This record gives sequence, structure tokens and C-alpha cells, in this order.
Amino acid sequence: ALNQQNPTLQVALGQLSASYTPDQSIVMAGALISTLPLLVVFVVFGKKIVGGIMSGAVKG
Repeated sequence: ALNQQNPTLQVALGQLSASYTPDQSIVMAGALISTLPLLVVFVVFGKKIVGGIMSGAVKG
């Protein structure tokens, strides 16, 4: 369960970057780790995503 001791990665990154002296290398590593799953999904399903957007945008 998510709570103050167990936040999501994005919440933890926000708290870490808002600290008084943030370690930028840790913040950037966390940002990369949180972005990788979305990037992998887009690489795998990119043509279907773009095709769906384009088919919805065509006037008929």
C-alpha cells in the first residue's frame, strides 16, 4: 500500500528534488528509471498508437 513511507517513484523524486541540497545524480537516475517503462511501451506499440491517433483525426 502507498503511504508516507512507501510513495510512488514520482512522489519520491519530487520530495528528493525539493530537499535542501538534492543530489542531482540520484534525481536524474530516478527520472530515467521512471521514464523507461513508458519509452519501452511507446517503442513496442508506437505504430499502433500513432495509427489510432491518425485514424481518429481523419475527417469523414
